[in-house]
Amino acid sequence: MADLFLMAVRNTYTKTHETSNGTISAIAEYTAVMLTHDFEHRGTRYLRGTRGTVVHKHNEDAFEVEFSQPKFSVVTLRGADIVAF
Repeated sequence: MADLFLMAVRNTYTKTHETSNGTISAIAEYTAVMLTHDFEHRGTRYLRGTRGTVVHKHNEDAFEVEFSQPKFSVVTLRGADIVAF
């Protein structure tokens, strides 16, 4: 089952755990992330690798991510949709 532990992320402590797809979630607010796959949002296509910033963390598997390219947008994404870099 999921192991819970505390991990230092950019000088803040974030509760992390193993998600349902087996990955470890340690993404905090203001983390730079990139998309793990293509998706479309309100008519704009965001390609795999598009970079954004987490502006709000709802829980361990739901994040509000701000993108400035190809069009400014704030999108709710799951942990499997993004990866920190």
